[in-house]
Amino acid sequence: MRPDIAVRTRGRRAFWGFADQAVGSLGNFVLLILVARSSSQDRFGAFVVVLAAYALTAGASRALVSEVILFEYPRLLPEQQFRAGALGAALVGGVIGAVPVILLGAFTPLGAGFILLGAFLPFLILQDVERHIMLASHRQRDAFVNDLLWTFTALAAISVYAGYVTLTLASALVLWAGGGLLASLVGLAQLRILPRQSQIAPYLRLTRPFVGSLMVEYLVVTFAANVVLLILTGIIGLVGVGGLRAATAIYSPLNTLFQASRTVLIPWLSRQAAAGHDIVRKVAAVSATFLVCAGGAAIVISALPDSVGRSLFGPSWLIAGSLVGLAGIDRVLASVAVGPMLGLRALREVRRGLLSRASVAAAAMIFGLIGGLLDGARGALLGSIAAWTFGLFVYGRAFMRIARPDEARGRDRARVA
Repeated sequence: MRPDIAVRTRGRRAFWGFADQAVGSLGNFVLLILVARSSSQDRFGAFVVVLAAYALTAGASRALVSEVILFEYPRLLPEQQFRAGALGAALVGGVIGAVPVILLGAFTPLGAGFILLGAFLPFLILQDVERHIMLASHRQRDAFVNDLLWTFTALAAISVYAGYVTLTLASALVLWAGGGLLASLVGLAQLRILPRQSQIAPYLRLTRPFVGSLMVEYLVVTFAANVVLLILTGIIGLVGVGGLRAATAIYSPLNTLFQASRTVLIPWLSRQAAAGHDIVRKVAAVSATFLVCAGGAAIVISALPDSVGRSLFGPSWLIAGSLVGLAGIDRVLASVAVGPMLGLRALREVRRGLLSRASVAAAAMIFGLIGGLLDGARGALLGSIAAWTFGLFVYGRAFMRIARPDEARGRDRARVA
């Protein structure tokens, strides 16, 4: 392939990859707005809790089935066999994951929500695996179309339904998950293949060497955050959880920017390091840029009139409005930490980066739960702020030890002296 054509091809893939990520993140943001403004405070809190249960099961599925597709596609198996095995594993994993979710529904007040989630879960997991196959096979535009189908269908259905009938937890979940079911069926048509039970075992043998490290990352990144939210429900109640989620959700577009930047900044920082350039200043510039973005967003959002907040999040803004300032501080601290986090990735320090993330995740769990016990939703956010303050030290120290080891050793000797 000619160099100019190769560059254009990579550019198109990067564009569609960013668009796919954006439609998912912003779609979730709009989803929360639609449900919050059409529901009571406790009903919105219940919806948030059920989505956290979905995030737990989907995260486990990604660690066991989906993520390996991105770096093993299709190295050791014929392509069609690889796809059929991955899709079959997705359906089986979805059925297995649905069992504890349905059992949770049988023994909690949110029974209908968890039971409905369990019923749809195999199809939602299937759609996630289809998306990973599309991304791994350089079909980013197809992945975007599929995600857009789910997002548009779900949001349009909820919007129309809520305009005529009171939105309940059950109806919100059916309309949202129904969009995912439709997207999963369309995804099979896009890939032109069906799940095959006979190919599951070869696929799982291929993924076995990677499951351990991917599960550790899942426990650090996804499990910790969502388990904290579920435990907080028992401490601060559904109304408190709904208000807390609304206060953080309003910063979702900022989080989309941070996530999308990874696809550009990590390769750029890697090239800079490979060329022998000092990336410490470049990482500092990344952190400073994100600090300005997050600080500006926090100032603007904190200054929003209550009428704007109520028009977005309905009755849940009663609590969220008093928390957006603290949520802004939390996002500002997290934005500064993005620089050294990306720096560790760019230097291929996966193990050190994972240990740092584990430390920060543990701190977030401990501080968040203690804060929730002491001061409800406000205390939980203060706990998150304390965890990110600790995280700045952890990520910064880990990055500097790799980027400038001589300076780090000199500081250590000075402390000992």
